[in-house]
Amino acid sequence: MASIDEAFALATRHHDGGALDKAELLYGRILAAAPRHAHARHRLGLLKAQTGRSLEGERDVAAAVALGGRNAAFHRDLATLRLARGAGSEALAAFGWALALQPDQSVAATAADLAARLADEAADRGDSRAAFGLYRRAVALAPGHAMAAYNHAVTLRDAGATADATAGFGHVQRLRPDLAPVYGSLGELLRQSGRTVQAIRAFRCAVVLNPADAGALGGLGAARLDAGQVTDALTCLRHALTIHPDDPGMAALLASGFLALAGRAFAAAAWNPAEDALRRTLALLPNEPAAWTSLGAVRQERGMLPVAIQMHRRAITLDPGGADGQAQSNLGVALMGDGSLAEAADALRLARTLRPTDPLTASNLLFSLCFNAGEPLETVFAEHCRYGRDFARPALLHATPRADEAGRRLRVGYLSPDFRRYPGPAFHYLLPLFENHDPAGFDIRGYHDHSSNDAVTGQFQALAGGWTEVHALDEAALAETIRRDGIDILVDCAGHMAGNRLPLFARKPAPLQISYPLYPNTTGLPAMDYRISDRHFSPPWADALHSEALIRLPDAHVCYRPAPSQFVPPVESPWRAGNPFTFASFNTLAKLTPPTVAAWAEILRAVPDSRLMLKWRGLASAGMSGRVLDAFAAAGIPAERIALRSPTPDPYEDYRLVDLCLDPLFANGGTTTCDALWMGVPVLTLCGRAPFSRVGLCHLTTVGLEELVTHRVDDYVATAIRLSTKRDRLEAMRAGLRARTGGSALMDAPRYVRHLEAAYRLVWKRRCDGLPPAPLRLSPDGAPA
Repeated sequence: MASIDEAFALATRHHDGGALDKAELLYGRILAAAPRHAHARHRLGLLKAQTGRSLEGERDVAAAVALGGRNAAFHRDLATLRLARGAGSEALAAFGWALALQPDQSVAATAADLAARLADEAADRGDSRAAFGLYRRAVALAPGHAMAAYNHAVTLRDAGATADATAGFGHVQRLRPDLAPVYGSLGELLRQSGRTVQAIRAFRCAVVLNPADAGALGGLGAARLDAGQVTDALTCLRHALTIHPDDPGMAALLASGFLALAGRAFAAAAWNPAEDALRRTLALLPNEPAAWTSLGAVRQERGMLPVAIQMHRRAITLDPGGADGQAQSNLGVALMGDGSLAEAADALRLARTLRPTDPLTASNLLFSLCFNAGEPLETVFAEHCRYGRDFARPALLHATPRADEAGRRLRVGYLSPDFRRYPGPAFHYLLPLFENHDPAGFDIRGYHDHSSNDAVTGQFQALAGGWTEVHALDEAALAETIRRDGIDILVDCAGHMAGNRLPLFARKPAPLQISYPLYPNTTGLPAMDYRISDRHFSPPWADALHSEALIRLPDAHVCYRPAPSQFVPPVESPWRAGNPFTFASFNTLAKLTPPTVAAWAEILRAVPDSRLMLKWRGLASAGMSGRVLDAFAAAGIPAERIALRSPTPDPYEDYRLVDLCLDPLFANGGTTTCDALWMGVPVLTLCGRAPFSRVGLCHLTTVGLEELVTHRVDDYVATAIRLSTKRDRLEAMRAGLRARTGGSALMDAPRYVRHLEAAYRLVWKRRCDGLPPAPLRLSPDGAPA
C-alpha cells in the first residue's frame, strides 16, 4: 500500500480534478488508517459540503480544527461553512481565529462585514451592548470599513463616550467624505463639547451633501444660535420646519432663536414669533415640560411674571423631578422678579439641589439672597463661599512677576456681558474707565461676552487697546485666550448677575483678579483677589463678609456717566404745575417688598394730595399691575393714587414728573438713584448693614445730600412726609442739583479712573513683592491711606 502522504496527494488530485467519489473513498481509507490526519479530515469535510452534506462537512472541518488548531485555513473554512448555515456569531469566532493565525485582507473584510451585519441585528433587537462590541470588532478587523466605523462611533456616542465618538466620526469622515450622516453626528458632538465653530463647519457639510436633512439643518441652526449668528440660525430652523413641520424639537429651537433675537434687539419684536413657535410645540406635545418652561421664559422676559410663574409651575407639575431643574430655576428667578423673595429663595435652593453642577443656578440663588432682608448677612456670605468651593477649578500657573516689573505698563482686561447700550450698567459705569484710562501706564483690553453688538459696543472697542468677542468660547478656551494675551489684571464686571462667567475666574487665568462692584456682594471665589469698594459701601466690619480683599477708593465705588438724552430737569418742581405731589421709584419690583410697601403707604396716607409713580417692565400687564395695586390696596391706598409706568425709550423722560424719589428700604437703587440725581430729583434712602442697603448712602453722601440718608424706618417715613409737606427745603435741594451732581466725585471720571488705576498699580506692586492680597484704602492723592 502507498504511504499515507502519497494516498493524501492522490486524493487531493482526484478532489481537485472533479473525481469526487474516488477522492472521498481515499479520504476515508486514510482516516481509517490515521484517524488524527487533520488535513484529510479537513478535505473530506469540504467535499461533503460540496456535495450537499453541509452539516456533516462542517462537523468534519470542526474536527480538523480540533486536530490542527493552528491552521488558519481550517478556521477560515469552518467560518465559511458556519456563515452559509446562518450561524453568524460562530462564524465570526472562527474568522477571528483565522485572522489571528494568518492576517488576510480579504478575510478581514468578510469578517468585518459579518460583524457589522451582526451588530446591526443586535441593534435592531435592542441589544446595544452586543452591538457595541460587534461594531468595535468590525472596526478592529477592518479599519477601512466605513459603515462599520460609523456605526461604532454611533454606539460610542450613545454610550456617552463623547471624545471617542468624536474621534470615530472624524475617522469615518476621512474614509467617506461623501457620507452626509457622519457630518451631522460629528456636528452634534462638537456642539455639545462647546466647539461651536467646528460644529457649524460639520453641519454645513451635512447640509451641502443632503439639503433635505432636517436634522442637520436644525443642528446648524442650533450651532449658529450658540455662536450668536441669530439671523442665519433662524433661516436654517425655518427651512428645517418646512421639511418636518410636525417636529416639536425644531419648533422649540426656532423659539429659542426668536428669544435670542429679542434679546439682541433689546425689544419685543421677536417675542410673538417665539411664543408662536412654542405654542406650535405645545400643540404637538401638550404635556412637554420643556416647552412650558420656555414659554414661561418668554412671558418672564416680557415682564408678565404672574403668568410666567404659572407656566413654570405647570412644567414642574408635569415633571416633578424637574428633569434638569431648569423649570425650578426659572421659577425662582420669576418669583424674585415678582418680589416674592422668600418663595424665590426656596425655589432656587431646590433648583440648586437639582442642578448641583450648574453655576448659573447657583448664581441666581445668590443674587436673590442679596434682595432678601430676611436672610442673615452671615448666611448670605456662607452661601457665596459655598459657590467658591463648589465651582473651584485647577488654577492656571503664573510666574510671580519680578520686583522690577512693578512700574511697567500693565495690561488690564475687562470681562463683561454688557458692553452695550444703556440702560445696562456697562454704559454708565464702565465706559468712563475706557474713556479716561492712562494709555502710558495701562493697556486695556475688552472681552465681550454677549452674542450681539451695537453702536456702544463700537465705542468700547474703539477705546480699547485690544478687543475679543468671547461669547462662543468655553471656559478653557477663554482662559487660554486671556493667558495668551498676557493679561496682568483681569476685572470681572458681572458678579453673580445674568451672563456672568465667574467659573472662568475660578481657573485664575490672570495673575491678579478684581471684582468690579456692579454686583452688590462678594463673589465668594478664593481666586478673586480684590473687590473695588469705598468707605461708605464697605465699613470696617465688611471685610469679614468678603472672600476678596477690599480696595476702598476715596470717593464713590463707581463713577456714573449719563446716557445721551433730550430731556433736562424742569425749571420748577412738577407739583408747581398743578400735578399731585409725586413720589417715585423706578426700581425692579424685586425690591418692592412688604416692608417697603408698608412704609410708602404710610407716607401716602400722611400726604393726601400725593401719588406714587412706579416704573418697571411688565407694569402695563394686568397680572403685574394687579399684584402691585392689590398690595397697596391692602395697605389702604386706592389704585388711583398709584401711577404705573412701563419703561420708555429714554430712561430720563419720566423723572420730569417726579418731585421726590423713594429708595426701596432694603435693596437700594443704584443706576436709578444716579439717574434721578442727574435729572434734579432728590432721593430719600434708608441705610442698613447689607451692601445693597448702603448704595444710597454712598451716592447721596458723594453729592452732598447726607440729610436724605436715614437709618431707621420711622425716620425715613418722617423725612418723606416733612419734605413733601414743607417743601421749601426740598425746593432748595432741587435747585441746581444736576450741576452739583455733575460736579461731584460721582461723575468726575478722570478723578475716579486716576484713583482706580492707582489702586491697580499698588496691588500689582504687592504681587511683585510676593505678598498676598490685603485690604487697601486710598487717600484722595491716590496713596495708601
